[in-house]
Amino acid sequence: RTHVVITLRPIARMLSSLWQQRVQTGSPKTFTAWLEANLGRDGDLPDQSVWHHHRHEQLVERWAGLVGRDRVSVVVVDSADHAWLLRAFEGLLALRSGTLQLQDDFANRSLTLGEARAIRVLNHRLRKSGLGRTDVHHIVHNGAARYVKLRKPLPGEARIRLPEWAGERAARLAEAVTEGIAASGVRVIGDLASLRSMPELVPQEDPDDGLVPAEIAASMAIGVAFVGGMMRNSTLIAEHERLGESYQLDYLGSRDLVRVQVDRIRRRGLRVIRQQLGIRG
Repeated sequence: RTHVVITLRPIARMLSSLWQQRVQTGSPKTFTAWLEANLGRDGDLPDQSVWHHHRHEQLVERWAGLVGRDRVSVVVVDSADHAWLLRAFEGLLALRSGTLQLQDDFANRSLTLGEARAIRVLNHRLRKSGLGRTDVHHIVHNGAARYVKLRKPLPGEARIRLPEWAGERAARLAEAVTEGIAASGVRVIGDLASLRSMPELVPQEDPDDGLVPAEIAASMAIGVAFVGGMMRNSTLIAEHERLGESYQLDYLGSRDLVRVQVDRIRRRGLRVIRQQLGIRG
């Protein structure tokens, strides 16, 4: 009875999301450096781990080989209609239309270009100061990046856009993906050709001057103060708890996992001791 459903959106539109996800977990790479490492400027696609998940025609083939082609469905997201994905899953599950509802999710919103660059600069400075990968991840992912995403971007704040050279590389990749899925024989729900759609490109990425807008810097500072334990009595804690405090552990090695668990135990122990002794702050 197992059935695999794979949701897809255009490769070209996904690249900026992939970069900013890495930035939010501590990467100091600029967008251009990340694109060059993962797309390459010419020749074959670089052999990077990101493509194990995002060469979607190969992903579909792997699942089809495991469960059978008749048990794999590809759902192509409609970027112009966010509710369409819910309706597609209602159809797959034989649910009444309207059962699934869209929810506001600040934790999952895209970063603006200024926000992503600000967090990247913080990552770079933290690493340069000698902090390890786990500590940088904790400070940035659980603090600075979370609080930046609580703010409402101002009108006119620049979006993250692909440079033209990267758009050309992504277009060739999208062609291979769509042709491979079309030939795979699995069920496709939605417009497969839309995976080739291209966002607005820029001639080349603007130089990253390292300057951080004041409002974004303030939001990051609040997040850092929170993970540093200096805002236990703040009204902003409710917002942080609404977003949750979970770590993203899937990218950590065994040593880092042990460090994370030890750190959690230490912090919980300190809270208990403070409560028993009546210590505040």
